[in-house]
This record gives sequence, structure tokens and C-alpha cells, in this order.
Amino acid sequence: MEPYTSVELTRLLDYPNETGPRLAVRRYLRATYLEHVKNAPRELSEPEAADVLGVA
Repeated sequence: MEPYTSVELTRLLDYPNETGPRLAVRRYLRATYLEHVKNAPRELSEPEAADVLGVA
């Protein structure tokens, strides 16, 4: 499966296309996955995306 982006995860969570929900997803990712390089594009694997979606 292809990697997921924070925007795709926001859509899967059924949030409207607003900055607030996307920011909430990005904040969770920043707090949880500390090894990510700041300002680099973020692509999540299927297990990481499941974690964000709460189905892990």
C-alpha cells in the first residue's frame, strides 16, 4: 500500500478541509514520531496511519 500523508489521514477521519483538524493530526504525529525531520514531507506507513486513526 502507498504511504499516507497527514492530509489524507484528516480526510479519513472525516474532518472538513480546514487547517484546525489537519493541525491536530500533525501535532499528534510530531509528538508521537520524534525521529521525523522538521519541515520534511511526512509519509506514514500503514501501521503508523492506523495508529493515528486509532485502530492499531
